[in-house]
Amino acid sequence: MHELMAASDLILTKPGGLTTSESLALGKPLIILNPIPGQEAANSDFLLERGAAIKINRVEDLPFRLGQLIGSQKLRDMARAAKQLGRPKAARDICLAVLQRLAPRPVGGSHRGLAASGVY
Repeated sequence: MHELMAASDLILTKPGGLTTSESLALGKPLIILNPIPGQEAANSDFLLERGAAIKINRVEDLPFRLGQLIGSQKLRDMARAAKQLGRPKAARDICLAVLQRLAPRPVGGSHRGLAASGVY
């Protein structure tokens, strides 16, 4: 799926957590279709407010809206917003934070940290 998303200009999806995170990590704007109440609705609001997505309420409107977006400045602006929101190294950053919390502190010496010691 990662390869298909990477090759795409935009992602047509319901805004679940994983799909939204992957899309933003790749800097891909989203077309949101029928988000369910709860997390998807909250994700939808977040993306719309920040300009990384548009929402379509009826699938019949999709061809017209795609025609408006493809190759437009609006799509480039949405991609820029998605890229700014994306955290492509989030998993690595989380692992580093966990390792740093678990690393024993040297007694009486300075602690260089895991990144400084080459542990990633």
